[in-house]
Amino acid sequence: KLLQVSQSDSTKLFIQLQLFGYYYAFDTVKSEQYLSNVIKEVDVEKISPIILFEIGKVYENYKNDYLNAIKYYELASTESKNESDPNFIVYYSWLGYTYSKIGESEKAIVILINAVELAESQKQETKLPRTYLLLAFAYRDLNKLDKAELYFNKSLQVSNTIGDSTDIHTSLHEIGNLYNLKSDYKKAVEFHSKALEIRERMNLINVLVYSYHDISLDYYAMGNLEMALKYAFAAEKLA
Repeated sequence: KLLQVSQSDSTKLFIQLQLFGYYYAFDTVKSEQYLSNVIKEVDVEKISPIILFEIGKVYENYKNDYLNAIKYYELASTESKNESDPNFIVYYSWLGYTYSKIGESEKAIVILINAVELAESQKQETKLPRTYLLLAFAYRDLNKLDKAELYFNKSLQVSNTIGDSTDIHTSLHEIGNLYNLKSDYKKAVEFHSKALEIRERMNLINVLVYSYHDISLDYYAMGNLEMALKYAFAAEKLA
């Protein structure tokens, strides 16, 4: 109904991208039609950076097509930079992280460091936690765990300063994952449990399942099978 009455081209495109996601699970023909409509519009007129970014996310999250995702993230970054859009850092940092997913880790690091330095110099505190996180992920993929830990902690610190609950529990959980990689399972449980406490309080079902699952792995690695099963069953039930 909203699509039928909307007067804004950007709004129409955004709604069609949402409809693509809704139909994707049970009607691929209809979902592909919505995506096709959006792509046709991109070819014939200037589209806002947020729409270009959302198209990139569709290619990344639904199609595992990282090359097309990168194409649209680059377009979003270029357009937003030309327009002096403050969301440039969001698009640019996500572009960097996606490069790490196709094995271009060094290129990803360069882009993400640039994004971090830009966010810091412009004092864009609300953009910093996620930018730090993406840089930490890229370092972790390169097995540079000390660098990854540095930026996970930076993300946690800034998230606490600005009261960003999402990046607080995300940072805590990822620090837990890092300790698991380092075989320090006691510290892994400590940080995973801190993240779990926030997620349970906020009833974040989609990420709670990961908390239960990863705590189960921590306990399993420590040889505590009773606790490992407890959290594994909790994850299974929620999933």
